[in-house]
Amino acid sequence: MLFRRWVCSKKCSDKAPEPVAKDCHGTGVQRVDAGPDVACADALRVIDGYSIDIPADVRTLLEQGALETIKPESAALASSSAILVAAPAQALEAASLVARSHGITPVILGDRIEGEARVVGSVMAAIAHSASQSGMPAPSPCVIISGGETSVTVRGTGNGGRNVEFLLSALIALEERQSAFAIAADTDGVDGAAKIAGAFIAPESLARARELALDAMIISTGMTPIRSLKNWETRS
Repeated sequence: MLFRRWVCSKKCSDKAPEPVAKDCHGTGVQRVDAGPDVACADALRVIDGYSIDIPADVRTLLEQGALETIKPESAALASSSAILVAAPAQALEAASLVARSHGITPVILGDRIEGEARVVGSVMAAIAHSASQSGMPAPSPCVIISGGETSVTVRGTGNGGRNVEFLLSALIALEERQSAFAIAADTDGVDGAAKIAGAFIAPESLARARELALDAMIISTGMTPIRSLKNWETRS
């Protein structure tokens, strides 16, 4: 992430406005991705602390500070400009417009949702159930829209996958009361270390899983969400 931000920042030093697409919260152009913003010295401290083997030329650049993230006050940016062409908040608003065009009330929770994916998934399920049963925060039909950076504590031999874990957790929380559709996907097209952007669930998903002898509770037994969906797909 450090290197990608550095490359983008160097491009932004050109005089022509630089179009910027970001995949983290906010509307500023100083930071365009969700990776940790660290200095070269911090990066070296982590690399050496964990005895990570890196190419000699990369180490040299880090030691020289040549890969340092460019700062807003840098002279290289004095005559530069950037145009934000895409950001999570814009994606949420676009989704809300599509919902309204179909007569569905959108509820935007913001672009800064964080925490364990399985916890966030169960909370979102509770909100959906509340909307269905009591009309809060909006009566059905409605769509609950959010963005952010959830995380997964990987157990066993899995790859994680925050979007899939989010959905499996929501599926479990909804149980037989499920009357909701849900989709979770990453704007950069990759969910954790998996080669998918995410997944979706429908009202019949839990019953379908049980018909295939796939208990959705595998999310809490150490079997990874990505593997769970692969089993689901294979047996369908």
